[in-house]
Amino acid sequence: MPKRKLKIKKKTSFILMNSDLKIGALALLIVIFCIITGMLFSATKITTQMFLTINFIPLMQAMMSLNFVYFILSGAITIALLLVCGKELIKPLNFIVPGGAFLVGAIIALLLFNLAEYLFVIIISLIGVPLSVSYLSKREEEVKYMKKFRSGASGAGRFLIIFGIAFILYLAMVSYSTRDTLEKNVATDILEVSIGNQDTLAKQIQDQFVGMLVSGQQATVQGIKSTPAYLTLEKKTDVDSLSFVATMEAIETQFKTDAYKKQLNDQISLNPQTNLGETIIEQIPAIGFFKKYAWLLYIMTSFFLVTFISEVLVKNFAGLFYYILYSIEGFTPTKQKTEQNPNN
Repeated sequence: MPKRKLKIKKKTSFILMNSDLKIGALALLIVIFCIITGMLFSATKITTQMFLTINFIPLMQAMMSLNFVYFILSGAITIALLLVCGKELIKPLNFIVPGGAFLVGAIIALLLFNLAEYLFVIIISLIGVPLSVSYLSKREEEVKYMKKFRSGASGAGRFLIIFGIAFILYLAMVSYSTRDTLEKNVATDILEVSIGNQDTLAKQIQDQFVGMLVSGQQATVQGIKSTPAYLTLEKKTDVDSLSFVATMEAIETQFKTDAYKKQLNDQISLNPQTNLGETIIEQIPAIGFFKKYAWLLYIMTSFFLVTFISEVLVKNFAGLFYYILYSIEGFTPTKQKTEQNPNN
């Protein structure tokens, strides 16, 4: 009988050690996926300035890339790992272990991929770890079906709320500190969206002006050639008449060439109206209000964008990955702990 007790103790000790190893493995996975997520975010080429402009085309293009899709998936896996790791530990370890792993992995990613500007966002996001884990446990007791997916999505949602608030606060600080520059760039940004770049409008007007000028010159020559006096000169054979007619023919031919149009363009561009587009934009009545509060409007737009991506994509993917992790036999420490109950 004593021998059997000793055997049970050894087996229990082994299971607990195995459980600790799995917690360590989860923490390591959190670090690894934080680094991968940082690498993928860096690969998207998304910058803070892309959020602080009316020209959202570059940001939308970056968000439609495969790198952004991989970034979303990697971020969702990271959050799912945070939830799994935190759920298996008691307070305060349910914050210290996953939160510490998240902080270490995030800082490594920030240093490796030149993302140090987002350190503020990472530090504030740590608050979301205990909040998400505690809400996860509460939701698992409340929901009646699809418990793992729904509770995982709910827990991820709490973390994403804190992350989103941190990111918007960071944008607010950057936006407010550069509000004068943002105000000056409003007209240029509008031109970028509507026309393509700030010089295009002036170029279009210049091209139309040159075309009208050439057409007018051609019409003048045609008008001269259709007069009775010119028709009379065409019939004469003296040197002066022949010279004048030849000159008019040469001028008419020159007006029809592309080289002449290019010459006019070059001459007119010596005095370009580079601010023409901005001047027109600034005449719009509401543009003054928009310029004054551009920094605030950019933050509001970014808030809705970040909230949409978090709630629709990341949150649900995190819930799905949380469910998948718990579906893997023997992956989580809890499954190992339940195996020792029959032996007790």
